[in-house]
Amino acid sequence: MITRNIQNALLLAVLLSPLLAAQNSTPPTHALRAGAATVDITPPVEPFEDRNKNLRHDAGEPFEDLNRNQRFDPIWLGGFGKGRAANRINDPLWARAIVLADSNNVQIALVVVDLVGLLHVDCLDISQAVERAHGIPAQNVIIGSTHNHHGPDTLGLWGPRFSRTGATPSYRARVRNACTRAIGEASNRLTPVQVRSAQISDGVYLRDSRKPAVTDPILRAIRFEIPGSDRAVASLFVYSCHPEVLWSKNQALTSDFPHYLRNQVESDSGGIALFWPGVIGGLQTPRVAKKDFAHAEKMGRHLAQRGLEALSQASIDPVKSIEIRHRRVLWPIDNKIFRLAIALGVLPGGDRLEYPRPGILGRIGARPFIPSRLFHLRLGPIEIVTIPGELFPELGKTIRQSMTGRNRILLGLTDGMVGYILPADQWTAKGYEESMSIGKETGPRLIEDMRALISTPPR
Repeated sequence: MITRNIQNALLLAVLLSPLLAAQNSTPPTHALRAGAATVDITPPVEPFEDRNKNLRHDAGEPFEDLNRNQRFDPIWLGGFGKGRAANRINDPLWARAIVLADSNNVQIALVVVDLVGLLHVDCLDISQAVERAHGIPAQNVIIGSTHNHHGPDTLGLWGPRFSRTGATPSYRARVRNACTRAIGEASNRLTPVQVRSAQISDGVYLRDSRKPAVTDPILRAIRFEIPGSDRAVASLFVYSCHPEVLWSKNQALTSDFPHYLRNQVESDSGGIALFWPGVIGGLQTPRVAKKDFAHAEKMGRHLAQRGLEALSQASIDPVKSIEIRHRRVLWPIDNKIFRLAIALGVLPGGDRLEYPRPGILGRIGARPFIPSRLFHLRLGPIEIVTIPGELFPELGKTIRQSMTGRNRILLGLTDGMVGYILPADQWTAKGYEESMSIGKETGPRLIEDMRALISTPPR
């Protein structure tokens, strides 16, 4: 009897095994969804013949009057010296966005533009527009720039002379609209993804032009993949180097080496690729034999191949949810040249600075404070914080010591642009980086604010 019962049980198990196998073969659910999109932000450029090689159009020099208004309409390039006018387009400039959503319907957006920087007021306006148009909370919208030195001036510092801004309200508005649109399009493309992240050291094309020479040669990459494959919905590559291979005499609109990096990543993995600068202060600049497009391509393709190689050897990251928090900060502007530029209207956004005392009288003789937001983001073992400027690698190391994620990523030039952020003990009276910083207090304040943000419990 016992033997017959055992035989019956075994027979039942054999009969039910296909059904059980079918139930167990149900595809796994993926907690994270991602979408990505790009929007072109390339302005029209009127080509001209720069006969005296002074990098700008002068009276009598032939030009192509695209809008037929019988005058030359300059596009002042942001970065390097003042008065460098674009005279052609080499490759398009972009706003590139990734939107992520988890099973708890927490949504975040990241968008980066091929520009020298965005002011906090522009980032704030973009994030509020995204919330109104697409329902993603403004405090979950992270906006940055590649710090490209070959796109239109959006900060105002690189016009034809000190008293003339290089930024135009119409182009700044176009960029804001493009960022909002890119995020909206990305949110409409949300699809389940798995996440893979990697990091690899590569300083072949990197050098620090300021002593002491300290670099951050780690290339950090995240890929949001179609489940069960290595094909990308979106990729994010972060590297600590200025996009300035073409250097100060270039007059072509281009995104420099990130253009070639992104093309290579998209060609190999599919999807949409984003480049974001890391800690580029100090000054982290390309080490190339020649400052031309061929070497920009070599650098971009090299970094792409190295990142893809690292990703190919990485395992899938267990990402079950999105954790995001932010901290609003106020930092003083002690740079007298910047304060004069604000007063002259060369630097936009002066009407939205903050002062210790309210009213017009409270502004007389008082130093203004510039607001910004710091973000702290967790995707499983991936931990990301944002920096609104060009952070020195020494301070980046200090911040990473407060982080606990396996892959610790710092996104520079995010939610504003306060210039260089130096260690207090490296501050000198006549340094270039100091002249392009809002002040000596910024570094110590950032470290204090960042530690407070990282230690804040998730909401």
